[in-house]
Amino acid sequence: MKLFSALAITASLMVAPIAAQAQTPGDIDDLIGARGSSYEGVMKSRGYAFVKKEGEAQYWWNVLDKTCVAATIANGRVDTLNTQPASACGQGRAPAPGYTTRVKQSPAVATASEQAVCKLTNTAADRTLFDGDCSVTQKPGYAGSTIFEVHMGQGQAFLFAGKRGDPNWMHGAEKVHFTDLPNGAIFHWGTFALVVRED
Repeated sequence: MKLFSALAITASLMVAPIAAQAQTPGDIDDLIGARGSSYEGVMKSRGYAFVKKEGEAQYWWNVLDKTCVAATIANGRVDTLNTQPASACGQGRAPAPGYTTRVKQSPAVATASEQAVCKLTNTAADRTLFDGDCSVTQKPGYAGSTIFEVHMGQGQAFLFAGKRGDPNWMHGAEKVHFTDLPNGAIFHWGTFALVVRED
């Protein structure tokens, strides 16, 4: 199975107004109870950028799905991760009072994995950091986005999120230029380039 151009996954989205409540977005609900000292890195790897701290709450903005989240820490652990109006993160207009928007993914969209060959390069130093077998997992994201999780060796996974057909993706808070190839992809951010070639 090919994850890149040869396989275009489309997600059926249903958008429904719901009464505004303190809700945790599904892409970060597993962080409730996580150590407060480590959740920030995970938030960044999932496309959230830190915006501000106000009182006990830390505000995070996800540029891909336009979600503002307020996080609170209690006893050294993540206590709450609640959606907030976009205006709380300094973005756009606030939603109508009492309403927010929830995006639901079609259950028919499945996660797919593939073995590949990866080459990670520091382009500024012209130095290869990794060149070998890797695994790539494609997951449906929010609002029609796609998430690629790339595992190389024993290192931490690289997560890239964006929309198909748009070259502007994210790796945590960093902007990534994404090039979709017939049997792979190129992710370029900062001084790094990751070339993924499916077998």
